[in-house]
Amino acid sequence: MTTAAPKLIQFDDEREVACATTEQIIKSQNSKLRQPVKKRTRRENRFRLAISGGQLMQTLLKALLYRKEEIEWEKWDIFFVDERLVPFNSNESNYGQLKRGLLDPLKSINYPQPNVYHIEETEIDDANVVAQTYEKQLINIFASRDSVRLPTFDMILLGCAPDGHIASLFPQCHHNLREEMAWVIPITDAPLEPTKRISMSVPVISNSNQIIFMVTGSNNAELMKMIIEKPSCELPSALISTCAPGRVSWYVENEALKEVMLLD
Repeated sequence: MTTAAPKLIQFDDEREVACATTEQIIKSQNSKLRQPVKKRTRRENRFRLAISGGQLMQTLLKALLYRKEEIEWEKWDIFFVDERLVPFNSNESNYGQLKRGLLDPLKSINYPQPNVYHIEETEIDDANVVAQTYEKQLINIFASRDSVRLPTFDMILLGCAPDGHIASLFPQCHHNLREEMAWVIPITDAPLEPTKRISMSVPVISNSNQIIFMVTGSNNAELMKMIIEKPSCELPSALISTCAPGRVSWYVENEALKEVMLLD
């Protein structure tokens, strides 16, 4: 497999990263949903987006709300690239974050709601059961034919931590990074709290039509130096770039690039 430097776009601050990501989301939505009717199947009449969590995602939700009139919410399907196995009212819950930051504000102004596919809160004591249940949801939606090997999202949005982990795929958990069959992986020993999680696998993430990494903060400077200068490194974030050539973009705040020697 050919390894190439990822597509990199620089921004001055976190807000600009979120606004640019929102712009690309809306462009992708319009491209997907506004095809001529004769060329569009029923499945193609949905915009399917998978997201992770974190502080930057909260900024993104605000940017989406700001441009809410341009979004066809009733035609959106939102999924989670990973989830922490905590109650939905926890600040650690990715679904809880989405509900408080996007769904509740839309409801309060009588806007249509997107379809949101989340884990079962009643199952969070057992990561294996949660992973199996969530995978079944994906299979029901994406695999109407036995020939479908992997789901294909229109876009996946990812953050990236200083240790190089994405979603809940950590660099020290090699068995999870090598998973090739499962769509959703149970995580019972994450090196960060909460330790119980689920995550989409590398093949599922890298099969998306578009993947955007959103990276901010000087604490990610060493990580970005490695990603840019050694794209063949074995960090989870670099694996996605390698497995999805031409479909990955990095939207990065300048502070996270201060260790990188960039060519004009």
